[in-house]
Amino acid sequence: MSTLSGSSTKRRKTKADNNLHSLSESETYCCSNSQNTINQSKVKPSKSKKRYRLYNHESISDAYTDVMTNGLSLRAAARKYGIPVQTLRDRVTGRISLSCSTPGRSPVLDIEEETRLVEHLVNVSRLGYGLTRQEITDLASDYALQLGKRDNSDPLTLSWFRSFRKRWDILKVLMQSTQEYVKARSASPEIINRYILDLECILTKYNLQSSPHLIYNIDEKGFVLNKTPPFVVSCNGHDPPPDKSGKLIVTTVIGAGSASGIAVPPFFIFAGTKDASRSS
Repeated sequence: MSTLSGSSTKRRKTKADNNLHSLSESETYCCSNSQNTINQSKVKPSKSKKRYRLYNHESISDAYTDVMTNGLSLRAAARKYGIPVQTLRDRVTGRISLSCSTPGRSPVLDIEEETRLVEHLVNVSRLGYGLTRQEITDLASDYALQLGKRDNSDPLTLSWFRSFRKRWDILKVLMQSTQEYVKARSASPEIINRYILDLECILTKYNLQSSPHLIYNIDEKGFVLNKTPPFVVSCNGHDPPPDKSGKLIVTTVIGAGSASGIAVPPFFIFAGTKDASRSS
């Protein structure tokens, strides 16, 4: 009797263990499936990136020539060169200049106007007059104002200059050389001869050869008023050390005179002073 009850208890225990093992397997399977479902929901299908603007400025020019010269239709030319129809239509109708090679609005100055500006910048650079980015931007703003394309309340900014420089590879932004180096390089015979030829061209262009009263020369000179280097003790065979006693106080005089002998009264620029009452 005891043997029979022991064997039945053993069978019930074995059955319970099997049920528990099956339950744990099903729970593990459900958990793994749920985790896979969560992971799959987090993964987004990747979108293939489309390449932007597969055409260049030469393709636009060729398509424009085919439409205007060879009589090809807009759609046929756009399909031939891989250009959007509206992009080509804007160039053909004149809404956007053909010289515009960047997306967005057309440049403020057209290709001919920018060419004149670039030629002027190249000429003054060859004569030793380098202009900063802000000075070129201000010059272009004045030019656009004269052309009626800008007003005083809406000048050009440095963003315009960055786009302008990208359109003209001949222009480079370089660190300015020292004044001594520029003076030494500008004293070469080639630059002096070029300056004389350019001056003669300007005099002829504006009919100034017979109008010396309209030709003026202006120059400035600085005078140091408080600088008398002191005597210092040094060693034989060595140059004296530089003076480090303080900053210079310079008074600048600007003078001008015409080729006919008319002198303009000098203009003095004195060193500024700091108002101690305002700083406190």
